Amino acid sequence: SLLGRPELALLLVGIISILYSALRFYKMLPYLKKFSSDSD
Repeated sequence: SLLGRPELALLLVGIISILYSALRFYKMLPYLKKFSSDSD
């Protein structure tokens, strides 16, 4: 089971957190582009 392997659970948590932050950054990209184009 997953609970029997702490390193596997840690790996899963790490992957999920990386995906989450990448998704959040991806959603922020249009705003960053708009902001940079507005400052031009």
